[in-house]
Amino acid sequence: TGSLCSHLVSVCCLFQYLLCLLRPTNWLRQCRASTNLSVTALEVLPGGGWDNLRNMDMGRVMNISYLECQTTEDGLYLIPDEVFVIPHKETGVETNSEIINSWLEQKSSTSHSVNVDVSFLPKINGKFSTENKRMKTHQVQDSSATARVQVCFFGGVYQECVQLSPDAGPLCDTLTQKNPDTGDFSCRSPYLPTLLRSEMKQQSYTSYDCYEERYDCGLFDLFTCTEQVCGNNNHVRSARINTYWCSVNGKAPENSGYLFGGMYSPSVLNPLTKTKSCPLNFIPLRFLSDGQMICVSNEFETGTRYAVPFAGFFSCQSSNPLARNQRSCPPTFSQHLAAVSDGCEILYCVQSNLSTGGQLKPVLLPPFTKPPLVTMQHTNTVMVMTDGDMSWVRVGQTKTWKIAKAEDIKHILQSFNQEARQMSGGEKAGVAFGVMGMMLVVVVVVVVLVRRRRRRRGGYTEIHEEAERETQLGDSAPAERD
Repeated sequence: TGSLCSHLVSVCCLFQYLLCLLRPTNWLRQCRASTNLSVTALEVLPGGGWDNLRNMDMGRVMNISYLECQTTEDGLYLIPDEVFVIPHKETGVETNSEIINSWLEQKSSTSHSVNVDVSFLPKINGKFSTENKRMKTHQVQDSSATARVQVCFFGGVYQECVQLSPDAGPLCDTLTQKNPDTGDFSCRSPYLPTLLRSEMKQQSYTSYDCYEERYDCGLFDLFTCTEQVCGNNNHVRSARINTYWCSVNGKAPENSGYLFGGMYSPSVLNPLTKTKSCPLNFIPLRFLSDGQMICVSNEFETGTRYAVPFAGFFSCQSSNPLARNQRSCPPTFSQHLAAVSDGCEILYCVQSNLSTGGQLKPVLLPPFTKPPLVTMQHTNTVMVMTDGDMSWVRVGQTKTWKIAKAEDIKHILQSFNQEARQMSGGEKAGVAFGVMGMMLVVVVVVVVLVRRRRRRRGGYTEIHEEAERETQLGDSAPAERD
């Protein structure tokens, strides 16, 4: 009996051992036993599946086993064989700054150098600081710092207007701008003019005009009559606007030129004043052709506090002389959009972070090019163009447009159809020759008929005379016989 019990116990142990062998394991315990019992497994691991189509949890889809006994880079956690961990590292940096009012009296708040101050007499002393020397050396050798002083000024702006149509005088009067520094379309020496943008500007206007209209009248419309017709006609005046700004390649003379005080337009605020105006002691000048204004000042004592370090303009047509004739800004300056002129960007350069912040500028939506005000060139027809709630109509061969209401368009179409039904010169000549031919035919027919009638009447008379003669001869013959 004792041997049987011992055999049963051995069989049970063997069975449990086989069950342990057959049971799957992830080798986590073995890794802990072989490495360090204090190392824990990294929890909250991915590996579960989810079926979005059936909205069902599909269980674990990734094998989590620890056969290779991987750990994180710091060795604190065990990770599965099919998992890799990317450490998320954070670094804290502390910065500090100070305002330096004078480079001669500059003092470092974190200086570890030793200043030696030796005085022999009340008015004779000396001091030494390696950090002070290093600060001044960097200030002199830093080209970007010295460049800010050199490009604070520019020689102003001016705009020329070239008339492309005879009636473009009022358009040029509103867009022409002289340089206030010279009172003319020029730059003062040593500043040189730089063409920034050349664009064509169109403007429509309406005038009340009268003209004589000819139409056919009389019998068979063979005559031409005139009638005076008056109405509002649309015209388009056009001019070319050339915008210049005065730049200098070298160092500008001290207290010469103008300070830059920002820009604004009917839809964009001045970033310096947050309004559609210029800072104190600045004057606005016309700039480009869409209502932009540039603020300048030559009051160096009172206007410097509102001025912005300026480094030139550039566009799709022009480069920046202050940036080595490249379409960019000098170092430490950032470009800002001044306007988009018929698809061409106009940009200006100011010191970084001075024109940023505040409200976002309005988004410029396409189309970026302006269509001409009059695009249709067809004649002998009625053309209607709509601009919002207004309708522009051009009738026949006239070259002018006029505003018309919806009920007026129907009347114009009817009058045009009447004009279309009138005969041209060739048609009139054909009708005239046709009428003359018909009259000639009628005259010929009448003449022929009259002659025929006369011939018939004359034949009867001759026959009657011959009968009378025969009768007379018949009467005289018996008498002679007697």
